[in-house]
Amino acid sequence: IGADHPDAQIVAPNGGEAFAASPVSISWTATADAAAGRSIAVTRLEYSDDDGQSWTLISASPGTSPYSWDVSALPTATTYRVRVVVDDDGAPTLGGVDASNASFAIAIPGNEVRGPVVVAGSPNISPNPIVQPAPVTLTATVTDALTGGSDVTAAEWSFGVSPAPAGTGIAMSGAFGAVQVVASAAIDSNALPPGASSLWIRGQDAAGNWGSARELAVQVNGAATDVISGDHSVIAFAVEPNVPNPFSSGTSIRYALPEAASVRVRIFNVSGRLVRTLVNERVSAGRHAVAWNGRDDRGSRVASGLYFYRVEAGAETAQRKMVLLK
Repeated sequence: IGADHPDAQIVAPNGGEAFAASPVSISWTATADAAAGRSIAVTRLEYSDDDGQSWTLISASPGTSPYSWDVSALPTATTYRVRVVVDDDGAPTLGGVDASNASFAIAIPGNEVRGPVVVAGSPNISPNPIVQPAPVTLTATVTDALTGGSDVTAAEWSFGVSPAPAGTGIAMSGAFGAVQVVASAAIDSNALPPGASSLWIRGQDAAGNWGSARELAVQVNGAATDVISGDHSVIAFAVEPNVPNPFSSGTSIRYALPEAASVRVRIFNVSGRLVRTLVNERVSAGRHAVAWNGRDDRGSRVASGLYFYRVEAGAETAQRKMVLLK
């Protein structure tokens, strides 16, 4: 094609640096094939905050090296890289690109706003699947190495179709105070509803930031569901004692319906005040279980004491007592 492509090279930052103030000076070199009459026509600077997996434009016309890069609003991370992309003025246009050889850190005071992440593939339960009433151990690796580089100070888990609001889950244990921590929790399987469910794990860093929750799909094998017998009889409406009772981290409320019905399962305190609505929908016939984690409708942990759960199904109503101990 009559010419060589341009050569580009990032000089700084090239990996391993740590910046605690803005701006950061980006320097580079770029040369075109002058012997073929080519010169640099376009220069772009870009940055990555995920070790080079994706790139964001810094400037489409940075001028000549060096460039003063305003990083005052960038969140704290140890996974930044920069790259220079150049095109020459030939026909066809030829280009060149070069990125930092390794990642560098940007940690502007006050900019640590992203919580730690749960390492993909690390959440695990034992035994798997969960078989009630056997206890279950949940483990997961939580790290802040990619989102701030500070220590992981806490982790929590919750269950359901979506994660509990950050800070309202059930605390996990671990050797907290390191950038990466293996967190664990002992779970009472009786507090989980039988069938397919999801556990959610998230961590908190030293700056108080909660990270996003990672899902772990689980199967809970509980009591068998009722079936229609040979004489076509069906189960009667019933509400069983919650298990476990007393409880601390969670309990399972089980009820049986002879036919589909509009069902409400609600928790009340000793004063008769509504604490939590667990179910408010039409439910099919059969045996069902719903879990309560000891939190109210706002996600706040309720006090220890005596509570009542009421199950209403069509014209049927039943109420039982349970005790929450912290």
